[in-house]
Parts: sequence; C-alpha cells; structure tokens
Amino acid sequence: MNFTEKEAEWLKLCIEDNDKYRLVVDNDSVWVDKNMGYGEFDCVFTFNDYGQDFIVKILNYIGCNTENC
Repeated sequence: MNFTEKEAEWLKLCIEDNDKYRLVVDNDSVWVDKNMGYGEFDCVFTFNDYGQDFIVKILNYIGCNTENC
C-alpha cells in the first residue's frame, strides 16, 4: 500500500515547506491546508485514506517494512 504520485508530492511539500503547508488530521479525513497569511488557512488537497491505512502509507513512504492487518 503506497501513496499515489500526487499524494507523495503533497506529502513532500508539507515536509519541505511546513511554514506554508500543514497536514490536518481528523477522525475521518486527512488534508493539506495552505497558509494564506494572517492566521488563515485554506484546504488545497485531501488524501484518499485516513486512519490505519494512512499510517501504513506514511510508514511505507519513509522506508519501513509495513504490513496492514
């Protein structure tokens, strides 16, 4: 289980430019907000998975040998 190419690009942006982008995690969704300035953020991307599936994808992305049970 891996991120799509687009998901991997957004995750990389969040890692490299965390002043501009932030990951927001909710019980049933994970998305990227862009800092619009003056304390305002706007949703710019939503990931396809959340919960344990999202965690498995992140662990695989960073190189862990992961199994989803």
